[in-house]
Amino acid sequence: MDREIDGLTFRAPDGFEVEETMLSLRAPEPRDLKDPRLMQRQLLTRPNLVVHRKRARPGADLATLAAETSRELADSITGLTGLDLAELAFEDGAPGVLLTYEFPATHAFNLRQYFAIRLDGGMATTLTLTTVAADVSEKTHQAYVNSLRSARLGPPIRKGD
Repeated sequence: MDREIDGLTFRAPDGFEVEETMLSLRAPEPRDLKDPRLMQRQLLTRPNLVVHRKRARPGADLATLAAETSRELADSITGLTGLDLAELAFEDGAPGVLLTYEFPATHAFNLRQYFAIRLDGGMATTLTLTTVAADVSEKTHQAYVNSLRSARLGPPIRKGD
């Protein structure tokens, strides 16, 4: 059966099923750095999005996945603050969960992560968007949440369709 990942199409051997898929995206480097003293911060903390799909544990439901993820985050990220869990309705109508939290990247600034979860037919999808916390305005926040909500099953929507 033909498979497609970000424009790459390939034929998997008969009987092979999707176990796990990952895609990483990153904002472009700034064209004009504001201050050379901030160069490291500007280059190393560009917003990024990681989409991860993998087979969920049999019998797992969305609430269980969200609770387990919250616990894992709280136990594993030093300095985690503001962990918030909210329902998230994806554009295709699928229910989801959005976890939002911050943690120190360095002594100088915190990162904010948006961690969305959906469960479709035994496949769990997580979308993790990371950015510098101080760079998030209300407009940026809403754009990030809308981007996460746009995840849907089915073929991509092409411009002009």
